[in-house]
This record gives sequence, C-alpha cells and structure tokens, in this order.
Amino acid sequence: MFCPLGQICRHPPSFYTRVYQNNPKKIPDTNREFSYSKLWYNSPMRKSSLLYTAFGIIVVVGVLHHIAVAFYLYWTIWWFDIMMHFLAGFAGGLVMMWFFSPTSIFRAVGFILVSVLIIGVVWETWEYLADLVQPINYWQDTIYDLVSDMVGAALSCLYAYISGAIPKFSLKSSGV
Repeated sequence: MFCPLGQICRHPPSFYTRVYQNNPKKIPDTNREFSYSKLWYNSPMRKSSLLYTAFGIIVVVGVLHHIAVAFYLYWTIWWFDIMMHFLAGFAGGLVMMWFFSPTSIFRAVGFILVSVLIIGVVWETWEYLADLVQPINYWQDTIYDLVSDMVGAALSCLYAYISGAIPKFSLKSSGV
C-alpha cells in the first residue's frame, strides 16, 4: 500500500494478530478451533458501537426536543410526542444493553423492557407532578407514551441482536 507521499505504509498488526497468530500457545480454549468471530463477540469495539449509536440518537432527541419546545410541536403535531418517546426508548435500550451487557437474548429482552418501562413510568410521573400534561386525555397520552417507549426498547433489542452485540440464540446460554 502506497502513501500519497510515495512511501510504503505498513499498518501495525492488531492485538489479536500479534498475540494469537504469532504465539499459538496463547490461543484461548485450545480444545476448540480458533476463530476471530469468537473474539468479535467479546470485543470492546462491538460493545461500544451500541453506545455510539445510542449517543447519536440521544443528540437527535435533544435537538428535536429543543426545536419542539421552541415551535410548540408537542402541542401542534399529534404524533411528535410518540416519536420522541420511541426514539428515547430505543436509545435507552441501547444504553442499558451496553451498560449491563446481558448474556442471552432472553435476558436482554426481559431486562431491557423492564428497565425502559421503569424509566418511562418515572418520566410520566415527573410530567404529571411538574404539571406538564393536559388534563384532557391524560391517561390515553400516558399509555401511548409507555407503549412507544416499549416498542423502541424492543427494537433496540432486535438491533443489538442483528448487529451481534448479543450472542446468538443458544439453549445453553439462555439458562433454559
């Protein structure tokens, strides 16, 4: 590979190349065949990609919230609040998954849904106590908000499963 300056560029080998390919004695679990895909499941980069995605969504939610407050979008567009709760549930699910890193899909879905539901209930309670809600259709709005949070959390589990942040389905890892 040539640099624009005409010099040959050589990138240093990765940690796994230096340690495992050059020293076969250090290959983890020598009874099995070595593969990079097993290392990728426990890779810090794979786990941090969830956090980067969640951070990006949180920034979008923050910007949209400030725009919505400035232009009264929560009160003029009926679906705007639902969309914001969906995005917040999705980002919250990714943050919870990154922070606690569940070991199976069943534990991930259960833990993420329960934790996002608790956060949603606390948020709705705060909205009520801060007198930010309209008394007309309050319960209907609360149910829509909590369902939107849960749908966002469920899709964050699906996203993490598809991206490989949660190990694929296995009866041994699920505790069944």
